[in-house]
Amino acid sequence: LEPITTISSPLFKELRKYLASEDLSNPPEAIAKAIQIMELYSKEGKHIVLELGGGTAKVAYAIAENNKDIGVITFDVYDVTHSDYGDCARDFEAGRLIAQEYPLENLVVLRADQNIFKFLPSNCIDNLLLVSPVFLQMILSAPRIKEIIKPSSGKIIVKPYKHFKHLYGDSD
Repeated sequence: LEPITTISSPLFKELRKYLASEDLSNPPEAIAKAIQIMELYSKEGKHIVLELGGGTAKVAYAIAENNKDIGVITFDVYDVTHSDYGDCARDFEAGRLIAQEYPLENLVVLRADQNIFKFLPSNCIDNLLLVSPVFLQMILSAPRIKEIIKPSSGKIIVKPYKHFKHLYGDSD
């Protein structure tokens, strides 16, 4: 992808500000790539998948690797203090997730929470993917969720993690 020179939507400026906040500490390159995927894939009529609760990013990686024409943005809170989740968060911070070590042009990993929906442009996401169904109620009540998913083709897909294991050879 070519570097972004302009941000056409004022909402992208707010998205950049949110993602760059001290609480989230996303790398500037990841922020630029997310905005670039949204701009370019939307402009070209290509699908964009937003994965909530991306964790290890293995599912997002498998989707992006096997579907080069789909833009994939995955995010998670990556909380290093979480007892069951700290290792994954530390891997994110160290750049050791598969999507960070072996980057794909159509994939980006971000630290964010459901507040990201406040900053996404209307009708920008084709599919919202949840590999952890526990987030479904939170998503359905999130601000602007109905506005960001494309009305004609958009879907919220809830597919538990175990359904994706065959894509990347995970045996746990």
